Amino acid sequence: MDETHREIKGQLTTNLKPGRRLPPQECSYCARDFDPEGPLLCEVVRYDNRAGEVSLDELFTLWVPARGRCSYCETDTLAPGTVGFDEALVRIDVERSADGWCIKSTDIELVDYSVAGDGHPAPCSIGLEVRSSETVPHREGQVLVNLEAGRWVVLEWKLKTRFTLLDESRSEIGQDEYERFEEELGPLEKLPPSLVNLIESKAPE
Repeated sequence: MDETHREIKGQLTTNLKPGRRLPPQECSYCARDFDPEGPLLCEVVRYDNRAGEVSLDELFTLWVPARGRCSYCETDTLAPGTVGFDEALVRIDVERSADGWCIKSTDIELVDYSVAGDGHPAPCSIGLEVRSSETVPHREGQVLVNLEAGRWVVLEWKLKTRFTLLDESRSEIGQDEYERFEEELGPLEKLPPSLVNLIESKAPE
């Protein structure tokens, strides 16, 4: 275990206290229910003011649970990373309470992490999803959720989902939609290689 790994795990243990309600109450990638018998694979994030362009208050120095993954959507990596975000993939014990899924203990397994200075800059013009105020009641929390939705891990999943639906319907991407990828995500040569390969695999002939 290297020094960064030890430091991040210590911070997570401090920030993710037992009893804390998790914003994701179902799988963030397929909407399936979580398995009540085992630990939950969860993505937690921390916005780093020093690596980004947005100035936020001290709330964002803390690690915040962002997305939960069910057993069908499990992964062991957070690649590609996003500049401006410390990201960690963890397994945590959870339990269902009257308020929903909550952290059960401080027993945290750090599966993978990506520090804010690594990866690729997030696209600035992507249409970010907004969750309801019931999920994120505070303005600062809502801002973080909107920023978090622009992480490359999330955007890659959205593209894969879009392309899977096209394959199932035997449809193709039109030239207009293909060109819109560069408008929203940026020039292909500046994107993470995995997204470039994904987009080019669907290029109109």
